[in-house]
Amino acid sequence: MPQRYMLGSPKDFQEEVPQYCSTEGGDVLVFLTETGEWKVYDAACPHAGAMMGFGYCGKGHIITCPLHAWRFDLRTGDNLHPRLYGLTPRKFVLEEDVLYLVVEEEEGKI
Repeated sequence: MPQRYMLGSPKDFQEEVPQYCSTEGGDVLVFLTETGEWKVYDAACPHAGAMMGFGYCGKGHIITCPLHAWRFDLRTGDNLHPRLYGLTPRKFVLEEDVLYLVVEEEEGKI
């Protein structure tokens, strides 16, 4: 059975500003796009595991890894270099004005 971990209320997040959240279910980046779409990604860079919560994100939707400067589009999770790995999306649910990270047992986080 999946476990849920509270990330916060939607009012806790600003549009176009990635927010790092640490839970017992894992560390994630939460991002609200300019069109109101929620995105939740694993906080570890897929290249070398650097914490993307420490990455640079100027205005907009591009975040840069603090370790090797890989750049990602937070709207899609894609790496800006098309041959490299993108961010890993995580399951989430917005229920009763609370955003939760959803972790399946097979993910090994429980």
